[in-house]
Amino acid sequence: MAVVIQCFHCNTILELDEGFRGGVCRCSTCGSLLQVPQATETDAPKIRPAAPGEEPTQPSRPASPIAESDAKQKPDPESDSSGQRPATPDTGGSSSGLRSGKAARPAAPPAPVTPAVKHIEKVAPPNDSPSSTTPATSSSKEVKKKNVLLIGSIVMVGIVVVAVLIAAIWLVARASSASKQAIERVVSVSSSNENKTTDGKKPTVVEPKRQASSGSESIVPSVTPTAMQASTDLLGIPLVGKKILVSIDGASSMTDHFDYVRAAVYGAVERLGSGQALEVVVWRGEKVTPYPQKGFIDKVGLESLKEEFDAISARGSSDVTACMKASLALGADQVIFITAKPALDPAIAQDILADKGPAARLDSIKIDSEDSPSPLEELSQKSGGLYRFITGAKLQDMIH
Repeated sequence: MAVVIQCFHCNTILELDEGFRGGVCRCSTCGSLLQVPQATETDAPKIRPAAPGEEPTQPSRPASPIAESDAKQKPDPESDSSGQRPATPDTGGSSSGLRSGKAARPAAPPAPVTPAVKHIEKVAPPNDSPSSTTPATSSSKEVKKKNVLLIGSIVMVGIVVVAVLIAAIWLVARASSASKQAIERVVSVSSSNENKTTDGKKPTVVEPKRQASSGSESIVPSVTPTAMQASTDLLGIPLVGKKILVSIDGASSMTDHFDYVRAAVYGAVERLGSGQALEVVVWRGEKVTPYPQKGFIDKVGLESLKEEFDAISARGSSDVTACMKASLALGADQVIFITAKPALDPAIAQDILADKGPAARLDSIKIDSEDSPSPLEELSQKSGGLYRFITGAKLQDMIH
């Protein structure tokens, strides 16, 4: 049996299935949610109670208006012109005293009045999974999507920042490690075993010969055959003394070369022979600063030299003549001068030789800028030592 309800919002009459009773439905016209009432006792057909001795009567179904109108218009064929059915004569065949003939048809009950139906639409039962998304649900999904994109962007930016920081730290650490390795790398330079005899005596050195090389003159020492057996050297200068002083220019002209010279000094200390000791002095102004402060060390004292000498760098200016004379005053029997200062005063050789002790041997190394004539070359020749000119690129190759 259909359930008929009216929408409270648009007044549309809706015809629903019995399954909607006690639930809700949506108006097919305006979309409003409507409550469907439960079945009541008035909706069920009533049964008239039977009198004693009678069978209970079933409720009669109301007649339709069409059937009622047809019954009013169509006359009974057995009735007369006045509309009354003629009486059936009594033939006397009945002993019950009742008149024979057909019983009169009871009158049909009045048809129920149905309200005027404006518009009836059948509505399908409600579906638990809605077919369309409400505006609130769509808006919530958009907000969630934007939040996910924002969080993803923040995470990506964080990853990029962390990667940049790691790369910067790695580059700084690599540069520091490369500088330290250049300082501490053991230098192994082939010097052709120049200028040392097997018995440790000072070799006999004759006048060096000049040899043209790339437009400038370099000195090739001439020594006796027995002097080509030295195995300990510093940048090609053999270490033949018992007390060896390495005198290094600490001015800014040595900025690009100081770390390589320092690494070469550490390698020379590691290869010192028995009974040999070494000390380093750095030129500052007109004075020299010794390293280590305690004086000459053998190979065992290399760590004490590193502790003090590692922090030294080239800077400022220096007085070449004054610093070389101060180096001679420390009492070494072999002094090796190292500088990159350009355009040295030619009178340096005479000034230094005037203060040189009788037993001191003076070797010298000039880096990058060679003088012509070279006062360091003259100084080394007249003191029985060696002179070497080395370019900055060659210096780096010798260390690496």
